[in-house]
Parts: sequence; structure tokens; C-alpha cells
Amino acid sequence: MKLIAKTLFGLEEVLAEEISNLGAVDVQLANRAVLFKGDKSLLYKVNYCARTALSVLMQVAEFRIKSKDDLYNGGARIKWEQFMGPDDTFSIVPSKFTVF
Repeated sequence: MKLIAKTLFGLEEVLAEEISNLGAVDVQLANRAVLFKGDKSLLYKVNYCARTALSVLMQVAEFRIKSKDDLYNGGARIKWEQFMGPDDTFSIVPSKFTVF
């Protein structure tokens, strides 16, 4: 699965090394973030062990957004019941990489 760990500016390389040492593959630096791939176990491990990660996000979908309708339609196609219950909430954070 595609994952992203957010961090403070200037700590991207430190976080990338931490994540690599924890077993991540395809590690890529980004602005205030590190993109990487791994399984659910790695998601929890990075969330618990990475000292320089502010948060760790799991990608649930990827689609282009040019209008509010694109966002609505893309979000409507996601099988949300796989990730959360009816009383849970979420936020969408647009980035130049993907929507998480």
C-alpha cells in the first residue's frame, strides 16, 4: 500500500532513513513528507517508532480533481465501509501527490 509520513521542513532525509530502517520500500522524499510503500504492519511500526514523523497516512484512492464535482464523484466511488464505520469522520487533504 502507498503511505506518506508527514514531517517538519528539513527533517525529510532523517525521516526517510528512519522509515527505510523500519523496512519501507520505494522511499521518496517530498516537501515536508516521505512517500513509501509497505503493509499494514509497517504502517503501525512507522507510526509508533519514527521519531520525526508527525503523522502517517494511508492512501485510499487516487484521482484527479479539477472541480468540486470531481472531488464529490471520486469520493463517492470509494468503498468507505472498508476503512471506517458510519459514525467515524475523515478529512481530505489535497496535495500535489494524491488525496489522502
